[in-house]
Amino acid sequence: MFEKRLILFVDFIKTISLLNENKISLKFFGVFLGLIFKRLHKYKHKKFFVFLKKIFLFLKNNKFSKSVGGLKFELSGKLRGKTMSSKITFSSGKISTQTFKNSPSYIQEHVFTKYGVFGLKLWLINNII
Repeated sequence: MFEKRLILFVDFIKTISLLNENKISLKFFGVFLGLIFKRLHKYKHKKFFVFLKKIFLFLKNNKFSKSVGGLKFELSGKLRGKTMSSKITFSSGKISTQTFKNSPSYIQEHVFTKYGVFGLKLWLINNII
């Protein structure tokens, strides 16, 4: 997926670590994901989602991210060049979107590509210590 673009992969890893340390906002991270997604070919959209899923599971399982309590990621659009729109969702940890204690950080990003419009949504639940 990142072949011939090693610098982009390194920037992606740096951005995830900055998000983990709360040095960048969730909105910036969403825009960055949208820019990466925009450059992908239509047959690599699902691979990108699987890659994000593995990265977020790795971070969650290795306790790298102590401040993140839960994460939900949703990708919708004409995936793999199909005519009908579809939606893929991944969630990890505790996701409670309607509580007053853990109000989730939420972003919604529209990505305009030559294959159509895609929607990226990301919910991030912070742990209360």
